Amino acid sequence: MKETKNVFMSELTEVFNKRQQQFIQFACSYVRDREEAEDIVMGAFTNVWEHRNELQEDTNISALLLTAIKIVR
Repeated sequence: MKETKNVFMSELTEVFNKRQQQFIQFACSYVRDREEAEDIVMGAFTNVWEHRNELQEDTNISALLLTAIKIVR
């Protein structure tokens, strides 16, 4: 279980590092405020992390985050 947690954390960190700005721009297209968009994106990442044990191993993290951003807006 610890290995699975580490793999997920690594994947989430990689997505965060590579796509954070894209997610912020996506959120900005809904809320038109950069600071609010940044809060939405951070909330989405936090929410995914907090519910990581409920996710399937083959979950597309990027798609999940985009959906979470749409819902929060």
